Amino acid sequence: MRENLKNMGSEDRFVFTGVFERFGLKHGYKGRMEATVLLTNVCDAAGVQVADHLWFNKTKGFSKLDLQSGDVVSF
Repeated sequence: MRENLKNMGSEDRFVFTGVFERFGLKHGYKGRMEATVLLTNVCDAAGVQVADHLWFNKTKGFSKLDLQSGDVVSF
């Protein structure tokens, strides 16, 4: 399924939506734990699913949102 995402390339910008599932943790540089965000059912602007899930670093933008499981996020 991620082949569709890969085939879109990285030269242009695209709009996607995903459903917030949960926050998580990963091991970062020198063993520090870093916060992550799990989005599921990731779709392109036409509504075509491009990935069943994607993990993101919990950046300032994600931190500012009061995300609850099931919220739809556009990015």
